[in-house]
Amino acid sequence: FTRYAYGKCFDFPQRFHKDCLAGNKWLFRHSDSAGALEDFGLWSMGNNVECGSYDEGEVASRVYKNVQFKVVPDLAAGSTYKTCCCSYSDGHVDGKECRNNYKHRDCDDKQAMTEKCAMYLVNAADHGRA
Repeated sequence: FTRYAYGKCFDFPQRFHKDCLAGNKWLFRHSDSAGALEDFGLWSMGNNVECGSYDEGEVASRVYKNVQFKVVPDLAAGSTYKTCCCSYSDGHVDGKECRNNYKHRDCDDKQAMTEKCAMYLVNAADHGRA
C-alpha cells in the first residue's frame, strides 16, 4: 500500500508489504486513536489494512485480504464515500484497481468487488513481485 491506500502525502513502509498484521499494528500506533498518537496521529482508525487473520500465531496474519474496503478516500470522493482496492496477498496494490464510490458503485456491492479482485488471491510471486 502506498498513496493509493493512505493519501498522496503518506507512504506505507515497504517492510510491511509481506506482514499484514505488523503493518496493521504500525498504522494503529501512528493513528489519532486513543492510546496511540491522538491529536498528532495521521488518520482515524476507521482506515486500516485488513488481514487474513488477526491472530499472530496464524500464517494468514501475514497475508492481506484481496479486497481492501477501508482505504482513505481521495479528494474526488469526499468524506462520505468509500474507496476500495484490489490487493495482492503481499499488500501490493495496482492503482487502476482502486474504486471510488463517487464514480463507481463497486464498493457497495461486496460480492461483485470480491469477484473482481479474485485474481489477486494468486500468490504475488506468480506476478513477478516476490
